[in-house]
Amino acid sequence: MPTRYSPAFLETKTQKLAAIFAVSLCAATPAWSQNQSITFNPMELDQVTKAVMQDSFLQLRFTALGLEGKDETGQALNGLVRAMLARDDIQDAIDELTMIEDDLWYARSAAAISRYFEKEQENTAAALEWLERGTQRVAGVTDPRDGGDIMRILAIRRASLGDLEGAITASRLIPDPTARVFALRASATAFLQSGDADAESRERASALLREAYDQARVMPGKNQSTNRLLIEIGLAQVYAGDQKAGLDTLKLTRERILAGPETGRSHAITELAAAYVEGGDMRSAMEVVRLVPEGAPRSEALGSVARAMSVNQGINAAVPLFRLAVEQAETVENNENRDRAYAHLIVEQTRVGRLRDAFSTAGLIKDRRRQARALLGMGRQLVSEGKFEETQRLTEFIPFTGMRAELFAKVAMNLGGKGEKDEASALLARALEATGFEPLPEFLPDAIDLVLDAQIDFGQPYADDAIFTRARDLVDGIPGDADQVRALVRVAIAEARRGLGAKARKSISAAYRTAFENKDEPGFDEALQDISLAQIATGDILSSFDTAARIEEPSDEADIRRAPDGSFLTPRFRALTRVAAAAARIGETDLAIRAANRMEYPPARSAALAAVAVALASPESDLLEIIGDAAKSDVADLGGEAGLRNDLEKMHQ
Repeated sequence: MPTRYSPAFLETKTQKLAAIFAVSLCAATPAWSQNQSITFNPMELDQVTKAVMQDSFLQLRFTALGLEGKDETGQALNGLVRAMLARDDIQDAIDELTMIEDDLWYARSAAAISRYFEKEQENTAAALEWLERGTQRVAGVTDPRDGGDIMRILAIRRASLGDLEGAITASRLIPDPTARVFALRASATAFLQSGDADAESRERASALLREAYDQARVMPGKNQSTNRLLIEIGLAQVYAGDQKAGLDTLKLTRERILAGPETGRSHAITELAAAYVEGGDMRSAMEVVRLVPEGAPRSEALGSVARAMSVNQGINAAVPLFRLAVEQAETVENNENRDRAYAHLIVEQTRVGRLRDAFSTAGLIKDRRRQARALLGMGRQLVSEGKFEETQRLTEFIPFTGMRAELFAKVAMNLGGKGEKDEASALLARALEATGFEPLPEFLPDAIDLVLDAQIDFGQPYADDAIFTRARDLVDGIPGDADQVRALVRVAIAEARRGLGAKARKSISAAYRTAFENKDEPGFDEALQDISLAQIATGDILSSFDTAARIEEPSDEADIRRAPDGSFLTPRFRALTRVAAAAARIGETDLAIRAANRMEYPPARSAALAAVAVALASPESDLLEIIGDAAKSDVADLGGEAGLRNDLEKMHQ
């Protein structure tokens, strides 16, 4: 492969010698089929090279340039770009970017530089210039391996900075029709949220949404996910002030839903009915509700329409419709379907503040587990609205430890955040106490994790012993080895965070023992991945390295899972990348590179090197964010699917 160097890299005689040394490393780089590591023996190097090798970033660059393939090298150099930005070395970041030949990694790096200019220097013109550079580089990629993810991000970012024309241009270049339409819809929302939603802004956003509509209506296929996207476009048009266009979009959606497959049709019609109400067309809303089969589906549709009515016409107008929805659910003979309808109504009633009605609806569910799940859904909605007092009262009616612990933890976090740490710890002690009902194992690992994190971050240390002891007792009662290992790992991480090293190591040993006793069972690789993370938390990087290295290499490239941002979800790669980043955070660059080189698959190795670069530059950053485990891209991901409804409701308000 051709060797590439930035101008700054070749300024001095010392750096020129380093460049020569880098070439020798490139020639010796192993292919994926080999299992070698690049090693550095200071006894064999001259004094000039020794001085160069003391610079961790030069060492890392040597390794990055030794990778084969534009994708692999580009990802590693992208890490160096982000590392330079973390150190406020913008010119060095740009120099690193010039060496990236891969179009997608160039675009991701350009987006990171754009965000730096926007956030750190408040230079919108420069930020837009770099977004344009990224767009131009990806424009010629007809089949992007990331499914158009970076172009979607570029489009939304351009819209958030006021460049709607650039957002449309970038969106049109996304090959997948669904992703293209979503980018247009999300760009309109990002644009409206970025400034004052005056008449001119709404008109410009409406033009973008009309483009989204034009693209969506000719999309092939009639699947319900596309129809839901059309519903959101229609709602966005209404909230942008273009009611006629919004209702036209909903009309088209109605036709597509009825012409499409029956699978998912009732749910899509339910969403459409609520959208009609929010668009001010109550007549059409009730027409489509009558298209939903009677019973549980009709009940859910009526509940969603009632919730939408309360937004537009006030709660008094919605109460009779809620009552009708409950009556419709009561006619359902199948217990599970009936209770699912009740659970839906409970959340909708909670969303509009009818808490007493929601609680009464919950009383109609006779099965204790399904009732508890419905109340948990109600509690999550209350938490999302910041209604913590109501959430705490609700926990008294959820008898299963794993479920109620989640809500206790959220309330405790709120109290601790306000300085009421004694009260927070008192609640957390109650969160894991016995209730007389058998805990539900599937909820316990996450519940234990939430409670212990809340105690460490918001509680009083004097309460640790009681809370941690209860957590360990619950772990012992978890059936299923994989769930028990997950729970033990979470206890160990919490103990390590609190400085209880000996107890954390004991918990890790128990997890290790349980995992290896069941090494032939599904989930063994994931268990080792989790144990490796717990060892990192205790500061035992070498043991974590050993554990990660024991995870099997994927036998086939088809088994390798990679997120759109380039990070890997495959257990071996994920664990070794964590080790590499953790080692880099404490300055152990050689160990970091050794961990990266234990991966024979070049793209995974480059992802680890990118994480190493960022960890070296910003060791205070969260480990999981550094390597992408938190599902966070290195560039702002505005307008994501999960936040779609919240975006629209904020616009409406």
